[in-house]
Amino acid sequence: MKIIFILLFIVNTIYGYKLNIEVFPKDSAITVNQKEYKNNNGKLSLNLEKGVYFISVCKENYICRNLKKWIISNDLNLKIKLKPFKSEVIIKSETPQSRIYVNDVLLKKNKLVFKKPQIIEIREKKDFYVENIVKLKIEPGETYNINLPPLKRVEKNLNIIGIQKDSSIRIDGKEVCKGSCNIVLKSGLHRLSIISDGYFPYERDIHIKDKDIVVKYKLYEKPEKFKIGLGVSYTYGRIIGGYPEINVRVNFKDKFIFKTDLLYIVNFSAKAEYYGIIPGVFYRLYKKNEFEFRIGGDFIFSKYIDNNKDFLLNGLGLTGELGYGLNKNLSIILDITNRLHYQYDKKYYDMTGNLGLVYSF
Repeated sequence: MKIIFILLFIVNTIYGYKLNIEVFPKDSAITVNQKEYKNNNGKLSLNLEKGVYFISVCKENYICRNLKKWIISNDLNLKIKLKPFKSEVIIKSETPQSRIYVNDVLLKKNKLVFKKPQIIEIREKKDFYVENIVKLKIEPGETYNINLPPLKRVEKNLNIIGIQKDSSIRIDGKEVCKGSCNIVLKSGLHRLSIISDGYFPYERDIHIKDKDIVVKYKLYEKPEKFKIGLGVSYTYGRIIGGYPEINVRVNFKDKFIFKTDLLYIVNFSAKAEYYGIIPGVFYRLYKKNEFEFRIGGDFIFSKYIDNNKDFLLNGLGLTGELGYGLNKNLSIILDITNRLHYQYDKKYYDMTGNLGLVYSF
């Protein structure tokens, strides 16, 4: 027994005790009494004599640990974990009123502090703008200044479709095309105006958000407050025969058209003169492109003169009228009228057809 004790005493005297150190991070530098040792995957084991030892564990971007340890009668086992230096991220934006999210959490201050390495995602958002997205790897002990560039506004298609090919299409007061077109607009509120001579303008606000927009428009013709038409026509009646006439039309034009025809007719077949006035009103039932169909009624106040005496011819008429515009001012007019005539104590019906050419100005 004495021999074993003596041997252990000799071994301890020669080899001392073990110092076992386990560190994290595993590649940290370990120094014992100012001598650096290479660790093995984060572990170091040394045979040391009795005494006092100064142990230092360091790694870049981490806080060093400095220890003073005594080895007297037992092995010494140490586990040392380094704490990283705090990292700072300072975020600045050039877009007013934007929202900034870090890892999907709304940022309330422009400065963040991180205690460990990680990857973060920075998103800057604003309604109707394209997002800024930045991914950043955080290293311990670093300061990051992130300057986010100005957000770009969303761009979407505005498709405008209409039948008036010569209409002027304007965005925010500036003409962009004629009739129909497809344009790209930045997000926000825009004013669309469509203008064509002789038509009411089409106007509306266009709010470009996150979808393409299609606008189909139809312009409505302006009522012409006052329009005078001069024309010539040929009228043929079941009873009164055929004759040429000169027409003057004064139209107050809209859906309802008020007209007055002033007539002076030379009936060559009867060798007589015929003059009078026909006031009437028409309602436009149909219009497509250059065609119009109207229906209405009129009164005729007229005088028919032969070689011997005058005849007063008055009456009521129901008329269907078809008009075709050759251009903006010149039109062909076809009237079919069923009229009840009164001549003193007599009355009779007459069906007439009138084909004329009218120039309006």
